Amino acid sequence: MTLATMSNNILRFAPGLNLDLIKSSIQDSYRLLFLRDWNRLKLTRQIYTVIPYSTGTVSITPAGVVTGYGTTFTSAMAGRHMKVYYDDSFFEIESYTSATSITLKDWTGEAIPAGTDCTAEADDETFTSVAHGLVNTDRVYILATTLPTGLSSSILYYVISATTDTFQVSLTSGGAAVTFTTDGTAVRWIQTLETYSIFKIIYTLDSTFKQIWDVVYQIPLKKKSQDYFNKLDPGRTSTASSPIAWALAPMSSTGVTQIEIYPIPTQVVPLRVYGKLGFVTLGDSDAAKLPEDLIEAHTLLTCYRLKELKEPKQGWEEKLGIQAEFYKGMLADYEDDDYQLGEHPDRVKDSMGESAFPGDDNFALSHDIE
Repeated sequence: MTLATMSNNILRFAPGLNLDLIKSSIQDSYRLLFLRDWNRLKLTRQIYTVIPYSTGTVSITPAGVVTGYGTTFTSAMAGRHMKVYYDDSFFEIESYTSATSITLKDWTGEAIPAGTDCTAEADDETFTSVAHGLVNTDRVYILATTLPTGLSSSILYYVISATTDTFQVSLTSGGAAVTFTTDGTAVRWIQTLETYSIFKIIYTLDSTFKQIWDVVYQIPLKKKSQDYFNKLDPGRTSTASSPIAWALAPMSSTGVTQIEIYPIPTQVVPLRVYGKLGFVTLGDSDAAKLPEDLIEAHTLLTCYRLKELKEPKQGWEEKLGIQAEFYKGMLADYEDDDYQLGEHPDRVKDSMGESAFPGDDNFALSHDIE
């Protein structure tokens, strides 16, 4: 039954009232009834944890643009967090550009170098980098937009045959030069690669959630606060196979409830989230989440009071008294029914339509699930 239908129903019992006033009274009644602890408004959702991602290496510009080498960033990483360079800080990923490019929010302005430019000559396996400062036995990585064929960006090479402006690389100290068959493009060398970790600790629930009561994985996780997490582990360095605690996080940019879990899980596990539906103002074509006749019965209390004020001594006060008793009984019946729903979530209807309860595990096989 929609808001428009309920309004027309009430108008028949309290004629002469403005239809918009009736709709407003229905909204007020719906909101007041929504505040009660209804089992029918409880929600259960399952979410899955996301394991950290740390493949490849990165460089970062002062503007927070991250360039990945050997990475496969995805659009799903936007909104997650990255730990890089700093031991005690992590940064939200603001946007995704490509498999090798993302942008961090509120980056510090530090430049994390991508290495020193050089040219590679496949003819003699030599790298040219003016005044590079390297000496034999130094260790370097070779990076490039297109890596010379025969080289790997994940290998830490030894420097050999170093001169002021040139050097070669080897797999062993003082060993033979590594051969490569192409010159590559945008080649550079670096002695220390910046590793990183992208992880997800903030999980956004669907927009129907208003309150969250429990988060469960095998057993209920401990409910804490983000202040507690900030004091315990400000850099979010701790990991475990599964989380042990949760806390409410700030609402998302679209006003949706979010939670943080702790510590960072290293495997995918299912989390059951228990909570309550959030109140949503009804539109003309919307159906209520609570029994419509109960909402109508409560609304009529308001409408009869209004009619008594507009038309005193016309019997509206008597109707109000009768309606109050009627509403009281109806509320008690619905609360009892709702209580039974909470106590017996596996309740079914038998063939006569009356509520019944399982006596054994085979009972449901011959009955229609409610």
